[in-house]
Parts: sequence; C-alpha cells; structure tokens
Amino acid sequence: MTGGVVYCRDTEEVEDAVRIMEGKQIRRLPVLDEAKRMVGMIRLGDISHALPQDIAGEVTKAVSAHHA
Repeated sequence: MTGGVVYCRDTEEVEDAVRIMEGKQIRRLPVLDEAKRMVGMIRLGDISHALPQDIAGEVTKAVSAHHA
C-alpha cells in the first residue's frame, strides 16, 4: 500500500486538482470531504474533458512523463 496518500478536497477547484496531479505525477486523485471521507475520484480522463484541449494535453504530458 502506498504511504502518504495524495488527495484533494471536495471544495477545491479543478485547477487545484490539476496542480496536485501534475506535481505528484499521478493519474488518479481521491476526493475527500471535510470529515476526510472519500467522496469521489478524479481521473486524468475526467480532467481532459473539463479543460480546453491544449491545457488537457499539457496536463497529460506532465502526469505521464515518468511512465515513458
């Protein structure tokens, strides 16, 4: 199991989740509520549908860089 799980809060904006995913180079990000219960999961694919195509491409490159 991975220690130090990376997550975002359900009150954060999509841009915040993007920064976390880029910085940690992760493709999936758990979403927690204020009680730290998991209420969802954001995938790279979800983000690519929510952002303009050029930005989504940059995010995909940044997140996928360590998989190449």
